[in-house]
Amino acid sequence: LHQGIDKYFNLQYELEIGDIPYNFDYYALGHIHNYICDDFGKGKLVYPGSTETWNVSELIDLKKNGKGFIVVDLDGPKMNVKRVAMDIPREFIVKTIDYRNLGAEIDSIKNTIKDFDKQPILNLKINNIDSNIGEIYEFINRELGDLALMIRPTFNVLDREVDVDAIINDENALGPKELLIDELKEYDSEDVNNLAVELYDLLSKNKTEESEDLIRQFFNEKYNIIRDDSGEEITENKAEDGQVRFSGAIQ
Repeated sequence: LHQGIDKYFNLQYELEIGDIPYNFDYYALGHIHNYICDDFGKGKLVYPGSTETWNVSELIDLKKNGKGFIVVDLDGPKMNVKRVAMDIPREFIVKTIDYRNLGAEIDSIKNTIKDFDKQPILNLKINNIDSNIGEIYEFINRELGDLALMIRPTFNVLDREVDVDAIINDENALGPKELLIDELKEYDSEDVNNLAVELYDLLSKNKTEESEDLIRQFFNEKYNIIRDDSGEEITENKAEDGQVRFSGAIQ
């Protein structure tokens, strides 16, 4: 099965653990790049993990479990599951760059990777940006594109910076729902927070129709649609008389 299970992949899973039958000896799974070997039913449930590191979120598992593949022997009286360790085939480079030193930093990376036997994967975080992101992205790809297998840039253009590495490494860090609520705190509305979390749960399971129904229900409960003197539709907040939040035709 090349699907995420809610127990191990709580962001966008396709299966719930209760959907899987219990009467198999071995469950070979994919999709998650981290190594997981778990007892399930009468057998073993295994995500062997990827042979490459593609994202910074995989670095903790890489440090803990390394990379490898699974050999399963079903010929004997008892199933034997063995993981064979292997070296990662290429470098995975994580680097934070100050935009004010972008040219020099890119030159330094070029000098580092130009003689690598295999093209590395670059995960770059660019801080203090005061220019066009599209132009920066084009510059990075023009300078490093032929030397790297993949470039994953992150552009910090927000007033509030989220420390990605801290979130990955800290078990007590905010989860996606808490981060979502934190981003919505300026609205100071529990109703908006609840709507966002419910939509997150539905959309992460690809429940599009249910999400649309939830939005319609929320809109009908919170807003009135009226027409002004020109005939244009205007949306008013029911909770606060006369306060206009949206205007224009409602789709």
